[in-house]
Amino acid sequence: PTPPTEVDAKILATVEFDEVSKLFTYKYEVVNSKQSKLDIGIFGLYLNGKPIPSKTPAKWSGSFYDYQDHSRTRFSWSSNLTKVIRPGESKGEFVLRSKLGPGPVEYYVIGESKLPKIEAPVNGDSEVEPNCPGFFYDRSFYDGYVLGSTIGPVSSEVVTAKLRYKNKNWNESSPPVFKPGAKGKIKVLLLGSELLDVEKIKPDTIHFIRGGAKPIEAKIVNGDGEGEDKSLKGKEHKKNLLLKFNMEDIDIRCNLDYALFLVGKVGTKSFKGALPMRPVKCTKEHLIHEENYRKKNKIQPEGGH
Repeated sequence: PTPPTEVDAKILATVEFDEVSKLFTYKYEVVNSKQSKLDIGIFGLYLNGKPIPSKTPAKWSGSFYDYQDHSRTRFSWSSNLTKVIRPGESKGEFVLRSKLGPGPVEYYVIGESKLPKIEAPVNGDSEVEPNCPGFFYDRSFYDGYVLGSTIGPVSSEVVTAKLRYKNKNWNESSPPVFKPGAKGKIKVLLLGSELLDVEKIKPDTIHFIRGGAKPIEAKIVNGDGEGEDKSLKGKEHKKNLLLKFNMEDIDIRCNLDYALFLVGKVGTKSFKGALPMRPVKCTKEHLIHEENYRKKNKIQPEGGH
């Protein structure tokens, strides 16, 4: 069957603040592109803290989940299969409220797929693993599905970092396509601001969430560090942090990752930023690389990022 990762979604988000209640309202619309091969039946967000559900589409239900260590939470909406989001369609009315202000958060979407058939055990074997490309059996349920970046409620202890690719021809309107195991360097400019003093960032804490990749170079620069960038105007952009990473250090998942998330410590707080990317379609070679990468780095399956 078609794996549940065969969806191409876009999340449209808006934020409003109510001066009376002092609450932020987050409204989401899920767009399932015409290129998707499946209906979308689950949409969710990884968060910090418990939001207030405000509105849910008809025939959909919303649920809140808290992890045991309380390090993160998630809010998930699921359909009753009669009101799924079909390819070429969109659905709004996913609404949450929170005391927490906006910042980058991870979203996930899951396609409605049939379960693969498992053959009967052979010669007394107790378990037979199906040969179904695109189905991830070594990961937990929510670690094997499409993940991207949107806006959502973020803890006041987390500062939003604005990031830019500095590789030639890479930008938000034309994000790069990364292949698992690809060689090369990724250059990222972390923009300084009144809320994010790059001189207070602790370099040894900086890493991409995928693979825990740390920068091989980190230096404070004026502008973009490669000649003055005319798009960086104002005092808040005078000093920025130019970072360089080995691409192969990042645990990029074929067909799944639509964003890279960079985190670290700045003073007594944390920072988090997101960069858009386009996933490459899975091939047998990509899947073999992912399996070998996880074994080599002893990465355990996890739900959430």
